[in-house]
Amino acid sequence: MMKESFHQSLQRWRVNAIKIKDLNDEQRKVYDAEINNHISVMAGPGSGKTHTLTLRVARLVHHIGTNPEEILVLAYNRAVVSELKERLGKLFNDLGYGNLAKRIKIFTFHGMAKRYCLNEVNGQPFDEWENILLQRLIKSPGQILNQLAPLKHILVDEFQDINNVRMGF
Repeated sequence: MMKESFHQSLQRWRVNAIKIKDLNDEQRKVYDAEINNHISVMAGPGSGKTHTLTLRVARLVHHIGTNPEEILVLAYNRAVVSELKERLGKLFNDLGYGNLAKRIKIFTFHGMAKRYCLNEVNGQPFDEWENILLQRLIKSPGQILNQLAPLKHILVDEFQDINNVRMGF
């Protein structure tokens, strides 16, 4: 009985850490959306897109049981990557999961190119890195996908910044 009571208390504490009660109706729809469906969120600056994405990642791990290694989050710039890492780190720490957030792959598109195509991008102009990554994904997808695997969920922050090269990923 004592063990069950402790477990229930821990669950209530974790539910409170994922502050879904603070989400507005539109954010809640994104959070609650079917996990295996593709969704696109269009909202203005300051509307809570990144916050909602963070909570959706927490939902994947905490409620769905997704392994952090199965999640890839792509962002437009390094500031957003840093913000996502910080937010997820704090949230997962609040959930009692310690460093679990560090196992989630969070990159800019250029950062992903640098990580998985280092030899090819070395010495190349920065604005070519995404093309190099895309070409490698097209020519030999297994080389990168095996390093990313197992990958079940890809979340993109600021999708409006997607260009033709990024769409090819």
